[in-house]
Amino acid sequence: MSATLTGYAFGPHCGQGNKLDGKHASWVALNLATWWSMHAHAMRDHHNAEEKIFFPAFAERFPLPARFTESHAVLMDEMAAVQSALVKLLEGASCTRAEEGVPAKSPFGDDGPLLGWVHNGGEAQLDKMLDALNELQSVHAKHMPNMIAHFQEENEHLPLIREHMTKKEITALTSVMRKSHGPLAIGVMYRDMPMSQKQDWAKYDGPPMLIQTMVLLPKARSFEALYTKLLVDITDEVRYADHGTPGCIDRLFG
Repeated sequence: MSATLTGYAFGPHCGQGNKLDGKHASWVALNLATWWSMHAHAMRDHHNAEEKIFFPAFAERFPLPARFTESHAVLMDEMAAVQSALVKLLEGASCTRAEEGVPAKSPFGDDGPLLGWVHNGGEAQLDKMLDALNELQSVHAKHMPNMIAHFQEENEHLPLIREHMTKKEITALTSVMRKSHGPLAIGVMYRDMPMSQKQDWAKYDGPPMLIQTMVLLPKARSFEALYTKLLVDITDEVRYADHGTPGCIDRLFG
């Protein structure tokens, strides 16, 4: 396992006999699990919006590339593998799910299997945690190239979409998507967009730059304060400038 994650997060807290301070280890595991849960929720929203809102409308105008939908299934399977590794990490950190009825929601309203865990007071099991982190590193390394390729393909197909759909039609679809996602989830998407993409979005089918600056940017900063902080607190290898995007976790495995 990487010296970065074990050194910053665990190393100073290892005691005799390879024991970890249970409270600190659980805090690290809970931060990672909550961060991924928020990311996974946003990605599910993103994929669902494409499948239910955009793709049906696009299919009426032009043949959809098969990979548009096929890649979603691959990505969701890989994200489930990341989730499984994080559950093992939580268990190794002596965390258990809260009792039924205890609220377990992220700011997105998610109540997924990575939320609602609490430290049960026990000692962390170093071997189990390191095994889980090695598994997490492996499945995440497999997932990230596919995720990056997916978003690159979406950008590459924008000219095709704009050729067959009017700005008014795309704006109407985008409006439905924004309402289904909620403002904080929009911040997730917006925070990591380069300025050229924001300007392109405003020009063709998104809100004007003034609305982006006055409405979306504050939401994006709220997202960052809730989301990126979970990783920033674990290690100084991650910075707020990374915006909490999935790629920045690679530095935890550096």
